[in-house]
Amino acid sequence: MTNRVLIIDDDPLIRSIYKTALESKYTIKEAQDAIQGMESIISFKPDCVLLDNMMPGQTGFTMLNEMRKKLLDRPTVIFISGAMTEELRKNALVLGAILCFDKSAINTATLFHAVECALAAKAAMEHNKATA
Repeated sequence: MTNRVLIIDDDPLIRSIYKTALESKYTIKEAQDAIQGMESIISFKPDCVLLDNMMPGQTGFTMLNEMRKKLLDRPTVIFISGAMTEELRKNALVLGAILCFDKSAINTATLFHAVECALAAKAAMEHNKATA
């Protein structure tokens, strides 16, 4: 079964770049804001979410907090911000993001490997739950 990746970013160019980097191996769905993103998480049931922070309306950080409160079965989240600070990174990790990147420091190869690592970590956690 192919893993599903949801890209939540208000910038269509960024979504296109991420999609191109990942679509050879994953089933991709895109959302342009947090509202559409939450709807897509419920309907698409992604294994991994690439979540931008700075979006109109609701920020990715707020959405991450909402996911933590409302969803029992949360996808693995890679949190991405164009203005990443250590405080934002720490808070995103506390709320459940598995990885955090500054947009300026991520390229398509790094993105691909980040998704691979996030999905491997999710599989290991699920295996540990099943055998506990």
